[in-house]
Amino acid sequence: MSDNYPFEIANDFTKSPNCLRKLYSYYPEFTGNTIVVYEILLARYNSQMGYAWPTIWQIALESAQSESGVKRQLRILKKVGLLVVGKSEVARNNTYVPLAPISDEQEFWRKFPEAKAAYDKHRDTLKKSEKLSKGRWAAKKE
Repeated sequence: MSDNYPFEIANDFTKSPNCLRKLYSYYPEFTGNTIVVYEILLARYNSQMGYAWPTIWQIALESAQSESGVKRQLRILKKVGLLVVGKSEVARNNTYVPLAPISDEQEFWRKFPEAKAAYDKHRDTLKKSEKLSKGRWAAKKE
Protein backbone atom coordinates (compact mmCIF):
# COMPACT_ATOMS: atom_id res chain seq x y z
CA MET A 1 0.00 0.00 0.00
CA SER A 2 1.19 3.51 -0.70
CA ASP A 3 0.33 6.94 0.64
CA ASN A 4 -2.08 5.45 3.16
CA TYR A 5 -4.46 4.11 0.49
CA PRO A 6 -6.12 0.69 0.70
CA PHE A 7 -4.65 -0.19 -2.71
CA GLU A 8 -1.40 0.30 -4.58
CA ILE A 9 -1.19 3.52 -6.57
CA ALA A 10 0.42 2.86 -9.92
CA ASN A 11 -0.37 5.12 -12.85
CA ASP A 12 -3.20 7.37 -13.92
CA PHE A 13 -3.84 8.82 -10.47
CA THR A 14 -4.36 12.46 -9.52
CA LYS A 15 -4.14 13.74 -5.97
CA SER A 16 -6.84 16.23 -5.11
CA PRO A 17 -6.94 18.78 -2.27
CA ASN A 18 -9.40 17.67 0.43
CA CYS A 19 -10.54 21.25 0.96
CA LEU A 20 -12.37 21.08 -2.38
CA ARG A 21 -14.81 18.64 -0.78
CA LYS A 22 -14.69 19.97 2.77
CA LEU A 23 -14.99 23.69 2.00
CA TYR A 24 -15.52 24.59 -1.64
CA SER A 25 -18.46 22.20 -2.01
CA TYR A 26 -20.46 24.61 0.16
CA TYR A 27 -19.93 27.46 -2.29
CA PRO A 28 -23.15 27.96 -4.31
CA GLU A 29 -22.90 26.25 -7.71
CA PHE A 30 -19.66 24.43 -6.80
CA THR A 31 -20.39 20.73 -7.29
CA GLY A 32 -18.68 17.42 -7.76
CA ASN A 33 -18.57 18.23 -11.47
CA THR A 34 -16.52 21.33 -10.64
CA ILE A 35 -14.05 19.19 -8.69
CA VAL A 36 -13.78 16.73 -11.59
CA VAL A 37 -12.92 19.52 -14.05
CA TYR A 38 -10.33 20.91 -11.61
CA GLU A 39 -8.80 17.44 -11.22
CA ILE A 40 -8.63 16.99 -15.00
CA LEU A 41 -6.77 20.27 -15.30
CA LEU A 42 -4.39 19.21 -12.52
CA ALA A 43 -3.77 15.88 -14.26
CA ARG A 44 -3.12 17.61 -17.60
CA TYR A 45 -0.98 20.40 -16.15
CA ASN A 46 2.45 20.57 -17.79
CA SER A 47 4.99 22.04 -15.36
CA GLN A 48 7.45 22.83 -18.17
CA MET A 49 4.86 24.84 -20.08
CA GLY A 50 3.24 26.22 -16.93
CA TYR A 51 -0.32 25.37 -17.94
CA ALA A 52 -2.73 22.71 -19.17
CA TRP A 53 -4.33 23.01 -22.59
CA PRO A 54 -7.10 20.46 -23.09
CA THR A 55 -9.96 21.45 -25.35
CA ILE A 56 -13.49 21.83 -24.03
CA TRP A 57 -14.37 18.61 -25.90
CA GLN A 58 -11.54 16.68 -24.24
CA ILE A 59 -12.61 17.87 -20.79
CA ALA A 60 -16.24 17.06 -21.59
CA LEU A 61 -15.33 13.54 -22.67
CA GLU A 62 -13.10 12.86 -19.64
CA SER A 63 -15.65 14.28 -17.20
CA ALA A 64 -18.82 12.84 -18.77
CA GLN A 65 -20.25 16.36 -18.97
CA SER A 66 -21.68 18.42 -21.80
CA GLU A 67 -19.71 21.24 -23.40
CA SER A 68 -21.94 23.80 -21.69
CA GLY A 69 -21.48 21.95 -18.39
CA VAL A 70 -17.70 22.14 -18.72
CA LYS A 71 -17.87 25.84 -19.56
CA ARG A 72 -20.05 26.41 -16.48
CA GLN A 73 -17.55 24.56 -14.25
CA LEU A 74 -14.66 26.59 -15.70
CA ARG A 75 -16.54 29.83 -14.92
CA ILE A 76 -17.12 28.67 -11.35
CA LEU A 77 -13.44 27.71 -10.93
CA LYS A 78 -12.43 31.19 -12.14
CA LYS A 79 -15.01 32.84 -9.88
CA VAL A 80 -13.66 31.17 -6.73
CA GLY A 81 -10.05 31.88 -7.67
CA LEU A 82 -9.00 28.33 -8.53
CA LEU A 83 -8.24 28.90 -12.21
CA VAL A 84 -6.59 31.34 -14.59
CA VAL A 85 -7.65 30.98 -18.21
CA GLY A 86 -5.47 32.24 -21.04
CA LYS A 87 -5.17 31.85 -24.79
CA SER A 88 -2.70 29.54 -26.45
CA GLU A 89 -0.12 31.22 -28.63
CA VAL A 90 0.17 28.07 -30.72
CA ALA A 91 -3.35 26.67 -31.03
CA ARG A 92 -6.88 28.03 -30.84
CA ASN A 93 -7.74 26.47 -27.50
CA ASN A 94 -7.47 27.97 -24.03
CA THR A 95 -4.70 27.42 -21.54
CA TYR A 96 -5.49 26.71 -17.90
CA VAL A 97 -3.46 27.31 -14.76
CA PRO A 98 -5.06 25.63 -11.74
CA LEU A 99 -4.38 27.66 -8.61
CA ALA A 100 -3.96 26.43 -5.05
CA PRO A 101 -7.19 26.40 -3.08
CA ILE A 102 -7.66 28.06 0.28
CA SER A 103 -7.21 25.26 2.78
CA ASP A 104 -7.54 27.29 5.96
CA GLU A 105 -11.15 27.00 7.08
CA GLN A 106 -11.42 30.43 8.74
CA GLU A 107 -9.82 32.18 5.78
CA PHE A 108 -12.19 30.39 3.40
CA TRP A 109 -15.28 31.31 5.44
CA ARG A 110 -14.14 34.96 5.57
CA LYS A 111 -13.69 35.09 1.80
CA PHE A 112 -16.90 33.20 1.02
CA PRO A 113 -19.53 33.97 3.69
CA GLU A 114 -22.25 32.47 1.48
CA ALA A 115 -20.43 29.12 1.71
CA LYS A 116 -20.27 29.45 5.51
CA ALA A 117 -24.03 30.08 5.62
CA ALA A 118 -24.65 26.98 3.48
CA TYR A 119 -22.33 24.93 5.69
CA ASP A 120 -24.04 26.09 8.90
CA LYS A 121 -27.48 25.31 7.49
CA HIS A 122 -26.39 21.85 6.32
CA ARG A 123 -24.67 21.10 9.66
CA ASP A 124 -27.79 22.11 11.61
CA THR A 125 -30.01 19.97 9.39
CA LEU A 126 -27.74 16.97 9.88
CA LYS A 127 -27.60 17.48 13.65
CA LYS A 128 -31.40 17.44 13.81
CA SER A 129 -31.54 14.34 11.63
CA GLU A 130 -28.90 12.59 13.75
CA LYS A 131 -30.75 13.44 16.97
CA LEU A 132 -34.05 12.10 15.59
CA SER A 133 -32.40 8.94 14.30
CA LYS A 134 -30.62 8.27 17.59
CA GLY A 135 -33.87 8.90 19.45
CA ARG A 136 -35.69 6.33 17.29
CA TRP A 137 -32.85 3.86 17.78
CA ALA A 138 -32.91 4.31 21.55
CA ALA A 139 -36.70 3.86 21.58
CA LYS A 140 -36.38 0.58 19.66
CA LYS A 141 -33.87 -0.75 22.19
CA GLU A 142 -36.28 -0.23 25.11
